[in-house]
Amino acid sequence: MAHVSSAVVRIETSGDRAAVSAVIEQAFEAEAAGEGVRVRGLEQALQTAMAPRDRLALVAEHGRQIVGQALLTRGWVDADQRLVQAWVLSPISVRPDHQHTGIGRELLTGVIACATRAAAERPADDPERRVHIFLEGDPGFYRKFGFVPGDRAGFTAPSVRIPPSAFQVLAVAEAPGVSGALVYPDVFWAHDCVGLRRGA
Repeated sequence: MAHVSSAVVRIETSGDRAAVSAVIEQAFEAEAAGEGVRVRGLEQALQTAMAPRDRLALVAEHGRQIVGQALLTRGWVDADQRLVQAWVLSPISVRPDHQHTGIGRELLTGVIACATRAAAERPADDPERRVHIFLEGDPGFYRKFGFVPGDRAGFTAPSVRIPPSAFQVLAVAEAPGVSGALVYPDVFWAHDCVGLRRGA
């Protein structure tokens, strides 16, 4: 299928929830039986557990249908002196019949732009400033957007079940001296969603 240049990426609204849940379930169920329900539950729990300031969801709309979604939620880096807030990108989903059409790229570009703006709007010493985006995913895809292996940037994955090549990070602003272990929110552990997940 050709690149879908007409997809619109925008902030998710409450009216999108049913369509988003369906997209997530379809995207991950295509990877492995049972994954769709598991990741859908994770995404719904993250949306419920996180305050609005601690989450950001974008959707991709094509032909008036929701065909993709990406969710950023707050995590932490357990740095030497203190916990440092960061973004965790998970899940990112594209409906199976729209995968490999460029929608995943558009969602990721939108996520990076939003995180970059948010970091620029806060002073460097603001404890709620989030400079890093972490994810688990295919390095062949994500390195095109500037992501690098987390261990090469001084970070430790939150679980040994995450392949080293899949644990990746992107800094959207300067963060001198920030390194340490990534800490996932409890929701990821409660839903057994730590480890490589693919749906884009």
